[in-house]
Amino acid sequence: MSNVIQCLATQIAQSLWTTDWILIFLQTLIILYRPDIADPENRVRPTPPPSLRSNYDFIIVGGGSAGSVLASRLSENEKWSVLLLEAGPNEPHATDIPVVYTSVASTSLVWNFTSYPSDNYCTGQDNRQCSWFSGRTLGGSSTINGMIYIRGNRRDYDRWEEAGNPGWNYESVLPYFKKSEDMRIEEYQESPYHGVGGYLTVENFRYRSPITNYLMEAAREMGYDEVDLNGANQTGFSLTPGTLRDGLRCSTAKAFLRPAWRRSNLHISTDSYVEKILVRDDGNRKIAYGVQFRLQSTSYKVTANREVILSAGAVRSPQLLMLSGIGPRDHLVDLNIPVFHDVPGVGSNLQDHVTFTGLNYNVTIPKNYSGSEPFSYAGQDAFDSQTLTQFAINNTGMMYENPDTDSMVLINTRNSGKVIRNFSIKKFVCRYANGSGDYPNVELALSPGGNATATNVVASTTSFSVLPLLLRPGSRGYIRLNATDPEGFPIIVPNYFQDPQDLEVLAEAAQFVYDMSRTSALRFLNTQPDIDRIPSCSTFEYLSMNYWRCLVRYYTASGFHPAGSCKMGPASDRMAVVDARLRVHGVSRLRVIDASIMPTIVSGNTNAPTIMIAEKASDMIREAWTAPLIPAI
Repeated sequence: MSNVIQCLATQIAQSLWTTDWILIFLQTLIILYRPDIADPENRVRPTPPPSLRSNYDFIIVGGGSAGSVLASRLSENEKWSVLLLEAGPNEPHATDIPVVYTSVASTSLVWNFTSYPSDNYCTGQDNRQCSWFSGRTLGGSSTINGMIYIRGNRRDYDRWEEAGNPGWNYESVLPYFKKSEDMRIEEYQESPYHGVGGYLTVENFRYRSPITNYLMEAAREMGYDEVDLNGANQTGFSLTPGTLRDGLRCSTAKAFLRPAWRRSNLHISTDSYVEKILVRDDGNRKIAYGVQFRLQSTSYKVTANREVILSAGAVRSPQLLMLSGIGPRDHLVDLNIPVFHDVPGVGSNLQDHVTFTGLNYNVTIPKNYSGSEPFSYAGQDAFDSQTLTQFAINNTGMMYENPDTDSMVLINTRNSGKVIRNFSIKKFVCRYANGSGDYPNVELALSPGGNATATNVVASTTSFSVLPLLLRPGSRGYIRLNATDPEGFPIIVPNYFQDPQDLEVLAEAAQFVYDMSRTSALRFLNTQPDIDRIPSCSTFEYLSMNYWRCLVRYYTASGFHPAGSCKMGPASDRMAVVDARLRVHGVSRLRVIDASIMPTIVSGNTNAPTIMIAEKASDMIREAWTAPLIPAI
């Protein structure tokens, strides 16, 4: 047994960070030693092509965070037939392992989108482009993301309703967060903000680095309390809550589809690339009546008796609408796409939680440290023979860690005044946690290892890094077609820092992190900045506010939370794409249900809100179809 694991560890060490090899090796390990992960009895078995029908009541495009929920909930009605189409493959075994998620970016499990080149952001990246990858597998981004379960702030949802979307305030959406949830963090199980018994399990990560305790103590010294980030107050720090089950990833495919896929009225087709929505104009109204998709080089057309539902994400959903002739008239005409319905807002209002890499700090391991675990995450060491053995045999070890986000702090930089260099801990409290309402604008992901994702940054084996995410950007971008080829990637223009205040907030966040490194908890570790001296920023004083601004532009990165590109709003809002029931304005029997419908992005990670949106939309659809069926064709 140990020889096999040693061999696997050697092979992984030689091929880590290349293609799909790491997933292949871990698949082997799981099949040999972890039948609980392989889960052959419950894992989804896609419907074979010969069994697919030509007609269903509901066709759902995209088997990700929203689509999996919808397929499960709608198929609860035995009288409804449901087809779920996913462009990617079934979820592989290896993605269940939390530490693996940092290794999937270059694999076939993701859409490797990139942003349009810019001189204003991502200036240190290849061709000045940001990576914009998202999940391309059953479960979508919930299968390849960092598993962070953060819902956002109550004000986010109240603002949605205030913008003309009745039923989307916080009190209205909270029951749907709770409906999905099976909260397994013991101290939160009795909370009025959490649910138990739902499909989606939420836990703390089973493993965390010893350095995490120091980082959390530093946050406390900065004036923050440990809080339930999904509870009554959002401002504060916490261990990272995750979509996990028994320490392993709980994707929406695992949570919602595994209990449902055997239903005779639910068909799930993977590797099925939807090329366009089928639409027609009968003179009285415009109707979506099906989709065209490609599977194994064969093209299929399938019709829907009731609805076509787009849940392809904030990039692919607007792309498919435009390819189908639903979008901004001028843009469609430029590409010689027949205009079926002019919807100017399709692809506009694009938002993301912009962040930046490169905030690395080296530490000295305390002389009295006697622990057996690495003091900080050591990258490739997570796949050595000892760690693989712990995982395969003992169900313990570093492979149960989120290597990027052991813990989190949510802060509001706008509470702060001028930078104060030599101040006591009391002044930390005064400057940073003086309280101006519970509405943080930055999320700090505290990582127990150096961040090596940015150009020229080398991870230290004894270090930590911090990734600040801008929670409420003022900037707005857009998505447009690059060509009429359905397989072509669209043009993505995030327009980071179009609003100059966004840059200011991230620069302030960088200063906050530096000041945090001066707390007694981190001075005890002799914490020192390991932050690049970028030549293009050399005209500014090192670690000054101007230097931070320059560094942010250089090391810009997507938070991989695209949203808003098919925004929800009333018909009076010309740029609204869907109404408060998520129906596309002007096109019957077509809905968009995913993160693209957010009028404004939530102040937190977007996976949990996307699941909530699908839960709420499922009830809306049930309510809409209680009347007798009127065939669409």
